[in-house]
Amino acid sequence: MTRGAGRRLLGVAALPLVAAVVAAGGVVASSAAWTDVEWDRAGLAALDCDATGIGSSTASGRLLGGRLLDIDLDELVALEGLRVSSDGLVATPDPSSADPVAGSGGTAWEDPIEVSALGAINADLGGLLVLPLDSEVGVVNQYARASGDATSAGAAGVVSDEGAIDLETETDPEDERPDLGSLALGGVLEEALGAPVSDEVVGLADLGLSLGAVASAVSLDGCAAAWGGDVYEELVREYAIAGLGLGLESPLVGQLGGTVVSTTSALQPIASGVSTSSTGLLTSLVGALTGPGGALTGVLGGLGLGTPTLDVAQVSLDLTAVNALLDETIGDDDGIVLIDPVAGTAAVDLAALFGKVYEDVPGSSRLNGLLPNTELLVDEAVVGALTTALASAVQDWVDDVVDAVAEAIKVRLRLTIPLTIGVTVAKLSIATGAAQPAGQAAPVSLASLMDGTAPLTTDVEVLPALGGLLCVVSAALCDVVNGLVGAITGPVLTNTITAIGGVVGALFSTTLTGLETTLNGLVAPVAGVVANSLGFLFGEDDGVLSVVVNAQNDPDPAAGGAPEPDDWAALPDGRYDVSALRIAVLGATAPLEVALDLARSSAGANVVTG
Repeated sequence: MTRGAGRRLLGVAALPLVAAVVAAGGVVASSAAWTDVEWDRAGLAALDCDATGIGSSTASGRLLGGRLLDIDLDELVALEGLRVSSDGLVATPDPSSADPVAGSGGTAWEDPIEVSALGAINADLGGLLVLPLDSEVGVVNQYARASGDATSAGAAGVVSDEGAIDLETETDPEDERPDLGSLALGGVLEEALGAPVSDEVVGLADLGLSLGAVASAVSLDGCAAAWGGDVYEELVREYAIAGLGLGLESPLVGQLGGTVVSTTSALQPIASGVSTSSTGLLTSLVGALTGPGGALTGVLGGLGLGTPTLDVAQVSLDLTAVNALLDETIGDDDGIVLIDPVAGTAAVDLAALFGKVYEDVPGSSRLNGLLPNTELLVDEAVVGALTTALASAVQDWVDDVVDAVAEAIKVRLRLTIPLTIGVTVAKLSIATGAAQPAGQAAPVSLASLMDGTAPLTTDVEVLPALGGLLCVVSAALCDVVNGLVGAITGPVLTNTITAIGGVVGALFSTTLTGLETTLNGLVAPVAGVVANSLGFLFGEDDGVLSVVVNAQNDPDPAAGGAPEPDDWAALPDGRYDVSALRIAVLGATAPLEVALDLARSSAGANVVTG
């Protein structure tokens, strides 16, 4: 019997099968035997798959197994998993300390991973893999059931005490999903491959893999499989993954926050230098308002200008909004990337990234519902989705920072311009902000001055001693003076505001332009270091990491998917495994091999004996 064909059609061991054949006039004892993929089903009618004692079975559930460098996880007592075997009459758990499942009739056991054991587990793993087992749903459990009717079931991960997967929060926001643990990927790769990751990817300092809660479950009805002749009709393998993320540390990413911090520091001395004695500022303001092409030129009619004065001139910084942007992380709308611009870290939600790439797979969601043995590989589609997400997220943040810095520069300004007809007859005051007590001005942002939206207060004071004389000498000129406030409205007011904004903005233009240029120049390099890191890890041709979702041995050929993992080819005939995730380092050699199985369950071999 060939390995594939025999297991495809039978899925249970080939042993004699005793049955009754219904014939005219009564029941006649008969027997039939499986000797290969063909067997005689003619008249077979009395095999009772609900009866006990008709066969043996086995199943297992293990949260974590495999190998991590020189650590054999299968030998760690705290991670030994659970296996239950039935000889047809009695089911026996291993370890014997496992808890029987109430109501199972002595066929099912569970062996939850105890939080109290985490200290010893993490110590054994040497800090390379840390298991906080932070789950707010279900129980991080190991379950197995083996019955005398040749049925069995195994489950591991976030599963109930009946072996049911419980990952209701798998699509919640990342910070609300349950966690399994974290793998110090940079350290693992350096030990396994003999070189730090920074030697492989320019601008990369370290890598980590965050593991969301995972679960798998498998069940096999050996009697029904024997009856129907197709094991896959009676075999159910399921898995669920709440999240999988890549975290990286890069000095290049940290330059985003560093650039903003250094720029805001450079703004302070410029702001402090603005005062009522700033002759250059005064000269620039008068030129912008009353010089050739000035905002007020032509509005003043035949009035002359005396020597203007700055009654109030002050610039301060309110960096509240800027600091808030530094305290927050940068993300895209699809939740694929999350960047901390100060810490210099970036996180890629691999479930969201690959889920976007695999969204055309029927029934799939994020990393769930994928075909057996789906390996996460970085191809053109993945790079495109990642680059788009990164560029969008960082560029939006850069725009927000530039705007926030301009908003952070607060300007208080009051300018008085004497109006003359040979002698001063009135004074025109232009002040930032809404109306204030005499001689005062309210702060407005530089951004609002530059875009013409800042409030501005103007008023004309006709000198009492000359007001009457002015109106006697020239009623028309008197009307001009008294109506000057009304004239500085609409486009004239907007032009006045932007003229003032242009003058004050010129003081900061070099610094602000440098900020925008530097930040914009970092968008592509930051996207590049993240994309290159993924290519280094998951590249189709030269990646160093293999991450397989929904790992199965002997997958159903009709279901599609990829072949079984190479090291699972030696599993016993009749045993069917599923692991939510398999993580392996490619190119590593003993004793520094890495091959982790997360939430691995198995059922079989189940044997119908009669």
